[in-house]
Amino acid sequence: MEESTKAAEDKRLFPEPVSVLETIQSFIDDRKKAGIPLNAEEREALRVLYSDAVHETLADVDDATYSELSRLKQIELEYLHQVRGVRQVMPSAIFGDGYAGYGNGWTGNKMRLLYAQDRKRAGRESKELIIPNPSLAKTAITGEHLVPIRLDFENDKYRFKDTFCWNIEGMTVPIDLFVENLLEDFALPNSLMQPICASIEEQFHSYVRHPLQQQEQQQKQEPKQESAAERPAAVENSDFDRRVVIKIDITSAQHTLKDQFEWDINEPENDPEEFAETFVKEMALPQEFATAVAHTIREQVQAQIKELMQQGYEFDGARQVSRDAACDFEVGPHTFLRPPHLLDEFSPSVSQLSTDEIQHFDRDRNNRRRGRRLGGRMSRRTAGGGAVPSLQPLSEVREIRNINTPYFNSLLPGGLDRNLDTLRSHIYQQDDTDSERPEVVYFFNRLRESRHVPSASVFSMDMINEDERRQRFTVKLKLPPRILHQFPSFGNTQ
Repeated sequence: MEESTKAAEDKRLFPEPVSVLETIQSFIDDRKKAGIPLNAEEREALRVLYSDAVHETLADVDDATYSELSRLKQIELEYLHQVRGVRQVMPSAIFGDGYAGYGNGWTGNKMRLLYAQDRKRAGRESKELIIPNPSLAKTAITGEHLVPIRLDFENDKYRFKDTFCWNIEGMTVPIDLFVENLLEDFALPNSLMQPICASIEEQFHSYVRHPLQQQEQQQKQEPKQESAAERPAAVENSDFDRRVVIKIDITSAQHTLKDQFEWDINEPENDPEEFAETFVKEMALPQEFATAVAHTIREQVQAQIKELMQQGYEFDGARQVSRDAACDFEVGPHTFLRPPHLLDEFSPSVSQLSTDEIQHFDRDRNNRRRGRRLGGRMSRRTAGGGAVPSLQPLSEVREIRNINTPYFNSLLPGGLDRNLDTLRSHIYQQDDTDSERPEVVYFFNRLRESRHVPSASVFSMDMINEDERRQRFTVKLKLPPRILHQFPSFGNTQ
């Protein structure tokens, strides 16, 4: 009571902010009528009075707002004090009887905490896939070694196909638990569980590690060897490349992707997933092709390793697989230009299929599938060709046989003809100090500078004999009569 009386007395002593603003305005108007300007002290005093009046006006508005809010909160607090006792004794009197529909339990009980493993999984009966933290830490230390798994099963009216990779280093999830959740995700019957588990285990057992990776893992576990003579030969020669041809033939929806390229199976840094991601972006294809390309690479690399080990190859850097085998390997690429007759095969192509072609591929796939055992298989509609790439000598593949082959590539769009430049690049590889036919280079220069430039069909390269010891090769050309008539000296040169 005393505080309210004191506040009222203060209001009587000090004028209201509105009256102060009116007084300031009338004072300024009177001085203007009298023609007397305001000095610096008067202007400063008026500014201070005006600021104080405005601030006091805003403070009164805030006080009224906060007073009303405080009154409402006081009413709510009194109500909560009344309800608190009733809620602790009879919760159903406040929250209702509750209901047990849509996965909700009965209310009216005491509150309890639900952890992740205690939550209800609507429509799920299988055990949840939960990887313990110690298993994750162990996997992070041991690393990963992915095994390609392919599933293709048919049971009554169900047809199930899937591809994925399994880390064989850390078996953190049991196979039966994984398959149980997999079947429940696709609403498939449990009758497929046993054959799928057997197929995955069979593919695990048939998987062959790369010999270099096995020896490196053994060296990490065993103590270091003192002498280099005691080290395995494969580890000593682990820096050589072993390039194999990967063939891609993938059909997804109405599009077919075909390509083939070389892949070094001895390089541990080669990542199929990273390569497939970049390849799909460059070709502007959907992400379904990325997983199919990566899985195809892993399957064909595994098939190549099995084929080499069955033939007795020791991965010791030798070019020849075995004494009895007729195939060998190239040590390394000699040039960045691919032979013209291989450009079409080593260029990616994307084609759109019609409905009849898709049905034909489906019938062909079903015919190939009949008679095969259940398990992982190659499929044209889901991944690349299933045949094991042949071990044909790469030296035979890289031989340039005919200059008439058109030189077209994605790197050279527009049908550019670079046959002359390709042949000139081989001619310039001769030693400058030991050149027997300088007229050949002069001949091609004259042809490029003349107005009548002959097409690629004019030339016919019958044979190129390369002599590595003398670093030279001989080119045999078949020229039309008009060229010989124009360059008689070139035709007489032997």
